[in-house]
Amino acid sequence: MNPLNHHLVKKPEMGASIDELIANCALGQLPRPLDVLVKSHIALKPASQAYFHLLETSAANEIFCQEASGQVSSRQGRLENIFASKPTHEHHVGDVDEVFPGALYNYVGKSLAEIPWRWRLPGIKQYKIETAEGYEASLLWVKPGRKMPAHTHDGVEATLVLKGSFGDAHENYERGDVSIADCDVDHSPKAGHEEDCICLIVTDGPLRLTGSLGHFFHKIFG
Repeated sequence: MNPLNHHLVKKPEMGASIDELIANCALGQLPRPLDVLVKSHIALKPASQAYFHLLETSAANEIFCQEASGQVSSRQGRLENIFASKPTHEHHVGDVDEVFPGALYNYVGKSLAEIPWRWRLPGIKQYKIETAEGYEASLLWVKPGRKMPAHTHDGVEATLVLKGSFGDAHENYERGDVSIADCDVDHSPKAGHEEDCICLIVTDGPLRLTGSLGHFFHKIFG
């Protein structure tokens, strides 16, 4: 069963979706590309580290199995108890690469400086990491202030910000944040103006261009 399409994404209300991805990660139920994305997010967000630590326990796993059809309840109260009683796991982000968390560095096998980028559009470069278990994992580098072409998705797209920031009509995302978009989302993300935006993207289907560019390609090749 596809863990991303099964129940994690209904509408682009991102908070519940990342919680459930973390829960599936704690249960060891994510395919490798998604597992790396979630573990990289966890390494960058102390609250998610604590949440993951909670869900690793057998009691928490039992709770999640009972509540798998919706958001795990009382998240904030459980987090407060964890912070009061136990230290969170240490994740030494930046020991090898200041942008890539350890899980991502091990997955890619290269530092950011060693990535053989390919230009896709002016101001936008991509590096495809792998396709595995029906998912494609890639890195995207976008110049400050550059807007992506308007698009939607024939599947689901999970995007982890590694450096810089970007925003769309729904929300702004900074380092460590995860955006999840599906076929109900038609957006044109724009990189923040302060610095380059670098993201890890995992998809289980191709994106589909919309807007003027999409209509142009549809007219020519459709």
